[in-house]
Amino acid sequence: MIMMNSLQDFFRPESIHFSEDGIMLLESLNASIPDNRPKLIILDLNMPRLNGIETLRRLKESDDLKDIPVVILSTSVTEKQKNECIMLGAIHYLVKPSTYNEAKQIGVFIHELVNAQLSNIE
Repeated sequence: MIMMNSLQDFFRPESIHFSEDGIMLLESLNASIPDNRPKLIILDLNMPRLNGIETLRRLKESDDLKDIPVVILSTSVTEKQKNECIMLGAIHYLVKPSTYNEAKQIGVFIHELVNAQLSNIE
């Protein structure tokens, strides 16, 4: 919840979309028109039905979705999990914030990533 509020400080609410779990995310992305796909996916590892690692794996195996950059946001800080996510194609692995100030710092970082992605497209 802290992270969601922080992101809304940097992005218009209509530009932020949330999926309850990995299956819903993949279904939504596969049903979308390529031009309407997100410029960045922030993926939680602890999701119901399809966890974040399996969701990341499926994203990166899909010819249509593999180029969407993925940032992992998790409470887990194990090197093993971090390395696995990076090996699967995540561009960053961030630890979930515990304070609003930490969340704002992550929000700034994510805002800069999105701007960098947009400038690479132009």
